[in-house]
Amino acid sequence: MLNLLVDIAINNVVNAKVKYIETSTGVKAPTVYFALKTFLKDGLISKDANNINAFVLNKEKLDYIVQLYQNKQNV
Repeated sequence: MLNLLVDIAINNVVNAKVKYIETSTGVKAPTVYFALKTFLKDGLISKDANNINAFVLNKEKLDYIVQLYQNKQNV
């Protein structure tokens, strides 16, 4: 689901309703809410103060995770 958020982000801002995420991923709404809450807690996303349906991606943290993954693949 995180990859969907990254794919639909514009300038690191994701503006999507839970229903859209549910439809796009096939994941039920309670799981979407749980995942979003987890991403918030882990600092991968933050809430956009100007829009209730929007989240801001933490690009630095996401880039760090990608770098760790790539390093592990190269070992």
